[in-house]
Amino acid sequence: MQGVVTLDDVTRKFGKPDHDMADGITIRTPPSDDKPQQIKSYRQLRYGGLSKTADVHFTDFGPDGGVQVTFQGKHLGK
Repeated sequence: MQGVVTLDDVTRKFGKPDHDMADGITIRTPPSDDKPQQIKSYRQLRYGGLSKTADVHFTDFGPDGGVQVTFQGKHLGK
């Protein structure tokens, strides 16, 4: 992941994703005393061919959160 800071970096390093979702992940923040509830969606790129055992998800959380990577295991059984 060295040098991967933006989704452009991700596509340069790993090529075109299998899925490019503008609203790939949505996070709801509960209300607090001084802020109303917030619902934000973040762009996510998903790659299925980078690993035999996991799908790789890159999510852009913007300037404050940057790009984060997560892995989702693939079904390997019958």
